[in-house]
Amino acid sequence: MTQSLSASEAILSIPDCAGTLTWNHLSCRVEGRLSVQRSGQTTFAVAQMPNSRDMAFLDDVFLSSRGHAEALTLSVRDHAGKTINTSHAYITRLGHDSDDHGTATSIEATCFDTIVTFPWDGTGTPASNHVEYHLSGLRCWPPVTVSRPECTYVVQGVDHRIIDPAHGGLVSADWQCEQAPDVSAIDRSVERLLQILSFANGRTIAQVARRSYLGVGGIELYLRGRAPSTRARWPAIPYLAMHSVVNAALENYTDEVRKASGVDVAISWSLSGGQYAEAGYLGLMTAIEHLLHVSGRSHASSGIIDRDIFKRSIAPPLRARLSELLTGTGCLSGDQRHSLLVNRIAALNEQSSFKIRLLEYLRKQRIPSDDLLPHISRMIKVRNAIIHEGLAIDESGHAAVNEIIPVAREMVTRIVPQTISYSGPYESYLQGNQLLEFPPCAASP
Repeated sequence: MTQSLSASEAILSIPDCAGTLTWNHLSCRVEGRLSVQRSGQTTFAVAQMPNSRDMAFLDDVFLSSRGHAEALTLSVRDHAGKTINTSHAYITRLGHDSDDHGTATSIEATCFDTIVTFPWDGTGTPASNHVEYHLSGLRCWPPVTVSRPECTYVVQGVDHRIIDPAHGGLVSADWQCEQAPDVSAIDRSVERLLQILSFANGRTIAQVARRSYLGVGGIELYLRGRAPSTRARWPAIPYLAMHSVVNAALENYTDEVRKASGVDVAISWSLSGGQYAEAGYLGLMTAIEHLLHVSGRSHASSGIIDRDIFKRSIAPPLRARLSELLTGTGCLSGDQRHSLLVNRIAALNEQSSFKIRLLEYLRKQRIPSDDLLPHISRMIKVRNAIIHEGLAIDESGHAAVNEIIPVAREMVTRIVPQTISYSGPYESYLQGNQLLEFPPCAASP
C-alpha cells in the first residue's frame, strides 16, 4: 500500500544560512535554517545562537502589545550562494537559555512572500524559458496541455495515493521565443486559471510557490506562504473534461472579463461553505448578489432617475408634504415613527428589487435558466429569513434551505461556464447528482 505524504512534510530545507534580521532601523545577525512544508508553510529557525546586544529589539517585537504582528525583513544566504529574502517575516517563537558559557537565543519566524535564488553551478546548459506554479488542492487527472500565443501551459494534478490532494498539483508554462514574455502577465493568467479550477474542482486551489528558470541567472523560487485549501465539495466539472475547461479559462477568461463579471469573487463565496447548510446557502446567494452588483455597477450611480435631480428637486417637497400629513394625524416631528417614514423618501429612487435585477441579469447574460425561474421567489424568501431570523422553516416545520440550496448552486454553476464560454459536461445537483451537457437548455427569453 502506498503511503500518503503528510502536509507537514518538508519539501525544501536550506541549512546553515547566515545574514540579518531587520525591524525598522534595528538589525541583528542570525544563523539558521529555512524549511518549506508541502502546505506552503515557510519557516526560518535559529537554534541556540549566542545572545548579543543587537538582538535586544527582538523581545520588543515579539512581546509587542500593539495588537498586531510586526513584520521583519530577513536577508540571508548559505555557503553555496543561495539567497533568501523576505520583508514579511513574523516571529512566532522566541526563547532564551543560559548556561556556564552565556545566554543563547532561539528564534522561529513564519515567512510570506519569500524569494529564494539558486545560482547556476556553471555545468551543462542552464534551464530557461520555463516557470512552474506549485499548488494546493488540485486533484489528479491526466496532464492537460493548452497552447496559447504567449506560451504553452500544462496542468497536472497529484496522485492522491501518494500525496494528500489538499496539498499538491502543478501548472507550468513554457515559451520558445528568445525574448521572455512578461512573467507578471503569466502570473495573472495562472491566477485566473486557478479561480476556474477551484470552481471546477469544488475546492479552493491556491498557489504555494512559483519556480522560475532564468538560464545563467539560476532559479528563482517565490514562496507565497501557507496556502488555503478547503475540503472538496460539489465539483462542477468532471475530471475528464478538464482540457475543455482549462482551454476556455485561458482563452476566454481574460482580466477584462474577470473585472466586468465579478466571477472571481462569486467563486470564492460559492466555495466558502460552512458547518451549516444555511451558511453555505448564504455564500451562494452572496455570490449571486455580487454578480448582480458588478453587472449593474455602471448604472447604479444614477438611480431610477438621476440622483442629483431627485435629491435637489424631488425629495425636499416630498419630505415636506409627508411631514405635513403625518403632523395632521398627530405623529409630530419629534416622534420616532415620523423620522423613520420621512427618511425613507430617499429609498424611492433606488434601483429595482433583487428579483427584478436577477431576472434581468439572467436574460442579459443569456444564462440557461428556464427551469430555475419558478424558484427565484422562494430563493429570496429563504435568504431573507436566514439573514433576519437566523433560520428558514417551511410549512412542515423542516429547514427550508435544504430544498432550495440546489437551485442556488445550479444557478452559480451555470453562470460561470457561460461567462467563460465553456461547453461540455458538467455536474448538476438540481435533481440529484447528474452529468449533463452545458448549456443544458435554451437561454431565457
